[in-house]
Amino acid sequence: MRRSFCRCYTSVEEFENNMHKIQQYGDCTSSDGNTTTSTLSFVPKKEDDGKYLSCRAENKVINSEGLEDGWQLEIHYTPEAQIILGASLNPDTIREGSDVYFDCIVNSHPPVYKVEWRHNVSISQ
Repeated sequence: MRRSFCRCYTSVEEFENNMHKIQQYGDCTSSDGNTTTSTLSFVPKKEDDGKYLSCRAENKVINSEGLEDGWQLEIHYTPEAQIILGASLNPDTIREGSDVYFDCIVNSHPPVYKVEWRHNVSISQ
């Protein structure tokens, strides 16, 4: 028995409910008709972290629910930091000598292992 495979590149054409739904795609079928291969190529974004990517195959000739396989996406991305004034503080009432606090909100995957605070420090390269 001879196996032959081919690859088709599919593009994401439509977005529904924050899910990528493929509307236009190409099929590549082996010469014996038993194997169909489709390859999806896309560039993930940090918003895709934790989402589920799936491939579903159905055969109209056979009355069945089809088969589906998938993968939970784990996207690694650079930390993004945001400094905000403490929630209970009013920036208009801060005076010299007043106690203030700040929150450093960090969004990253994987999670950061260290946060450093610096004040008036120049970083030379």
